Amino acid sequence: AVPQEVLRDFASSLRIDHARTVQNFLALQTRGDEQAASTLRLMRRQLESHGPPDPRALAAGLEILGSADLRDRIGTIAVPALIAAGESDRLTPPGAALALAQAMPQARLALLPRCAHAPFLSHPDAFLAELRPFLDRCAASAAPGRIGCAT
Repeated sequence: AVPQEVLRDFASSLRIDHARTVQNFLALQTRGDEQAASTLRLMRRQLESHGPPDPRALAAGLEILGSADLRDRIGTIAVPALIAAGESDRLTPPGAALALAQAMPQARLALLPRCAHAPFLSHPDAFLAELRPFLDRCAASAAPGRIGCAT
C-alpha cells in the first residue's frame, strides 16, 4: 500500500541519517492518531530500552516491502482472519486493509476509529475488544489440537 518512491526515500534516508529516519518513521506511524503523543512516547521508550534497530535489518525489510508482491496469493488463505487497522493510518491506508479483507474468503475487517498505524499500542482496549471475540469464535470452531485462525 506504500508507493515505491516512499520506500526508496526511506532507504536513502536510513543511509544518510539512520537515527533521525527511525524517529521520523515512528512519528509517521502515529500521525492521525488521537493518542499520538502517548503512543509515540511508548514507542520511543521501547526503542531506548532495546537499542536502535540494526540498519541492515531495516534496509532488508524495506527491500522486501518493495519487491515482494503476494497479492495473487491472498485469496488462498482459507482460515478465519482478523484484519485490524486504524481508520487514520497514514502508513498503510484503510483502503488497503479493506482490499485485503475483501480478497480473503474468511476475513473480517476491524477498522478502529481515531487510530493510526499501531492501534494495538495506541488503543489496546479497542483492539482487544475486536481480537478477543474473534479468537473465541476461532477456538470454538477449531478442530481439537488446531488453532484455526490467522491474525
